[in-house]
Amino acid sequence: MKSKLRLACVEYYNTLPFLHGLSLLESNQLEIELVLAPPAECSQLYLSDAVDIALIPVGALDKLDAYRLMDTYCIGCNGAVDTVAILSQVPIQAITTLHLDPQSNTSNRLVQILCREYWNINPKYSNHSKNYDQESILAIGDKVFDLESKYQYKYDLGATWKAHTGLPFVFAVWITKPSVNQEFIEIIDQAFHRGMSHPDQWIPNHLNTERDNLMKYLTENIVFSFDDSMREALNLFNSKLEALEYGYRNYTKQN
Repeated sequence: MKSKLRLACVEYYNTLPFLHGLSLLESNQLEIELVLAPPAECSQLYLSDAVDIALIPVGALDKLDAYRLMDTYCIGCNGAVDTVAILSQVPIQAITTLHLDPQSNTSNRLVQILCREYWNINPKYSNHSKNYDQESILAIGDKVFDLESKYQYKYDLGATWKAHTGLPFVFAVWITKPSVNQEFIEIIDQAFHRGMSHPDQWIPNHLNTERDNLMKYLTENIVFSFDDSMREALNLFNSKLEALEYGYRNYTKQN
């Protein structure tokens, strides 16, 4: 009988190499029950013990009691990421209200750090709205490709973080339950490696019309290797996140 793992993966184009790798697991003695979901839902699936392995937004890691980091691959960028951005009808300094994206707490927190530290603005942040027809929004994922033409200004958070810190940025990492067998983790890691090794097979046939743009995005905007610079960037983001949360708690106590 095959061993079975439940795995949650983000349903964006930037996970295509991972999905291709998982599709090559047929010859291994490991059955995968795959769930595709937005980043925030992947976090909830892991928290509720619905999956054993998940691609988790880094902003959700502080909510987890126990996990093991699979520290070979991630979803990151080293400059412009293209799919995490403020889209606005007014220049950044004129934004008074910024509507956050309901699909990623990480990007919502990152944009607040950059507004405070880099742009020196303090807009009002709306509740997570699914209405993207607003003057200024934070948008993440594949929908950015469709929405950006409707706005006059686009501020890429990956490029802004790089300009602010000189470092890459990590949006999501793979984690496992501590109980998952190390042999299974290695099988998954090897599958990801095989997937990464065949970029000519990343794009499924039904996306052929977008192949050139997607390959440019996956090879020029997304970084998949979790190296020392990514770890440094993650540590810096966590420290800035702690300062942001402390400032918010202190503000609410005084008001």
